[in-house]
Amino acid sequence: MIIHWYVESNTLAGGVQGAIVQQQAAFERFAWTLKENNLAFESMSDKNFDELRTVEKISELLRWAEIQELVPPYNKNIIKYFKAKRKILSGPDLIVDIRNSLVHPKPVRRQMLNDISQDMLLEVYRLGQNYLKQLVNKVLDMPAVIIEFPTYSLEELDGNY
Repeated sequence: MIIHWYVESNTLAGGVQGAIVQQQAAFERFAWTLKENNLAFESMSDKNFDELRTVEKISELLRWAEIQELVPPYNKNIIKYFKAKRKILSGPDLIVDIRNSLVHPKPVRRQMLNDISQDMLLEVYRLGQNYLKQLVNKVLDMPAVIIEFPTYSLEELDGNY
């Protein structure tokens, strides 16, 4: 299922917003699979693992795979958003916040979506894909590779964002 969610989000099934939701499903399945196979979270009881918030599971996955949690500086729209809000979030925080804003219709979460540009949404999507690809590479014991993303213009997405 991990590869399924990764591939579906990589093809932008459901547009950029749907792909971000699919990414979180992949992260959660990744964490559970590594826990069940004693590859990560091994010192944690099942109860404690179940009580972790999703952002904590993603952060632990990234630490396990030695992947930087901070948003890379080339994500200019995300950095601009952080500066405007005067807060710094890790990549996992941002991905989970965006996904929750998409899925849960509380007014404060919906406002977050109104505050971000479509370009930033694409950067969040690409950040999540980057994390997932690196996690897959780690599990398959593949060497680090330069992550290349397909680039889409809003016209190519034809409103599917």
